[in-house]
Amino acid sequence: MSASTPPLWGHSARHIVWHRWEEPGIEHLYLREAHDRVVVDSMIVGVIDEQLMRLRYEVQCDAAYQFQAVHVQMLQPFQRTLTLTRSHDGTWRDGEQKILPEFADAFEIDLTVSPFTNTLPIRRLSPHIDQPVEILVAYIDLPAFSIRPERQLYTLTYTSSAYNIYRFEQPSIEYTQDIRVDSQGYVIDYPGLFQRVHTQ
Repeated sequence: MSASTPPLWGHSARHIVWHRWEEPGIEHLYLREAHDRVVVDSMIVGVIDEQLMRLRYEVQCDAAYQFQAVHVQMLQPFQRTLTLTRSHDGTWRDGEQKILPEFADAFEIDLTVSPFTNTLPIRRLSPHIDQPVEILVAYIDLPAFSIRPERQLYTLTYTSSAYNIYRFEQPSIEYTQDIRVDSQGYVIDYPGLFQRVHTQ
C-alpha cells in the first residue's frame, strides 16, 4: 500500500511470531511506527482445513492505530487478493472503490487467520473492568474470502502492569474466549487459536 507522501519512520519497529494452537502454522508480523502512521506486513504459513496455506497481508493505520486499509494476498492453495479501505469520514470501499454501506458503523477489521486484528479495538477502547463494549467489525473469513459485518464484544476482566485479559465474544456463532494481551494490546495467548512464541 502506498501513500501520497513518504512516511517519516521513527525507530519503533517490532517483530512478533505466533504459532497456531492446534493446526500446524506460524505467523511472522513486522510492524513499523512513523509519526503519522502504523504499517504492518505479515506472512502466514500453515495448514487450515487440511489445506496448506501461504498468505501475506498488509494493514495500515494512523498513528493512533485507527484502521485505514488492508490488502490480503493469498499465495497458496490459490492466488487471490482482497483490499478494503476506510476513510476518515467512515466510508468503506473495496479494491474497486465500490462503497460498502453495510460497514458504515465499523471501525476495524477482523482477519480470522491472525490475532493481530484483535489489537485494533483493544487499542481504541477504554473499557471499565467487567463492562462489555460492543463493536461492529468487517469480518474477513479466510481462506474463504468472505466478508460480512459482525457484532463483537470485548470485556476487560483482568488488568495488571504485565498483561490484561479480555473476554471476546461473537454472538452470531455463540463464541466466547478469554484473550491475554500485553500492555500494548498485542496478543500473548488466544486459547485454541494462537500463542505468541517470540517478540523483539
